[in-house]
Amino acid sequence: MILIILLISLLIHTATAQDNQYFRDESTIAYSPMHQDPLRLFCQPIKFTQSGIQHYLHNIYSHPAYARDFLPHSLSDFIQFLNYGKNTNQSRLFMVSTFRLFLNKVKATPYLSAYAFCDMLDQLPLLKDYCINEDKNYVLSLQKTLKNIFFSFFLSKFNFFKENPDQFFDDISNEIINAVESKSIKREVECEQLRQIIIRFLENCFHKLIWSPFDQEEVWISVKNISFKLTSLMENGIICAEELDDLFKSLLESFCHFLNITGSELSPDVIEMIKEDISNGNLLLLTLEEQEDTIESKPERLMRALIKTDAKIQARLQGFITESIRY
Repeated sequence: MILIILLISLLIHTATAQDNQYFRDESTIAYSPMHQDPLRLFCQPIKFTQSGIQHYLHNIYSHPAYARDFLPHSLSDFIQFLNYGKNTNQSRLFMVSTFRLFLNKVKATPYLSAYAFCDMLDQLPLLKDYCINEDKNYVLSLQKTLKNIFFSFFLSKFNFFKENPDQFFDDISNEIINAVESKSIKREVECEQLRQIIIRFLENCFHKLIWSPFDQEEVWISVKNISFKLTSLMENGIICAEELDDLFKSLLESFCHFLNITGSELSPDVIEMIKEDISNGNLLLLTLEEQEDTIESKPERLMRALIKTDAKIQARLQGFITESIRY
């Protein structure tokens, strides 16, 4: 409830007519979801007004089928929130609340399409300005604070200024230093809070990722595309190299789990394609420096999973088994 109230209060006041022209007219919102086809209801674009957000949170986000049938295949609502926040200059707190809102719903999904996840990653670099310490809003806020300090001091201590200007400027300097330090610390805390919720969101998504073995080579191409987009997050200063390595390992573990469950349905050509990428050493997913030299490396982990999968594929092709096996 606190999260819902926070989101509504954060996003309402900065919307403009130009922003809202991309969304359906509020009169088209049907407020009786029980009489609608759920998929049609879920596909409605979000209206970023107070009543529109209340409708979304109560009738769509909270619908019993939303986490079960829609979210596993589409993160479009999450993307709408991110784009709205960016386009209307919402605060870091709004972005943190958005990530937490959908993080909690991802936890309720039975699985998450790797392709939907990959599409969502395209949007995360727009958070670059939110994850760095220096930004235009901070400068404007600091300018306003300093102006208020000068105005307050000269208004209340003007006689003191005339009597003892040195002490006056010492006092006002101390006040400015305290204000700057306070705002700087607050900004750093907000930046780190956002970065950490982004990482938590991604890690939870990795736990739910699935691929279809019928996609064959597209499965591995999807894994590589996800790794490229994760690398972009590091290049944009949203995560650091150590965090990227952690995310790479989570991605590989999700893929190795897929190999263990349904990898026997892949073709031998797909396995060879993956082994070739390991041998070439051109994929940052597999070449990023390990944080610990003594533990199993990412290429070693993947190769171990491929060897088991290859054995199951050969057993299936030789007719020893007639269905997918796992161990």
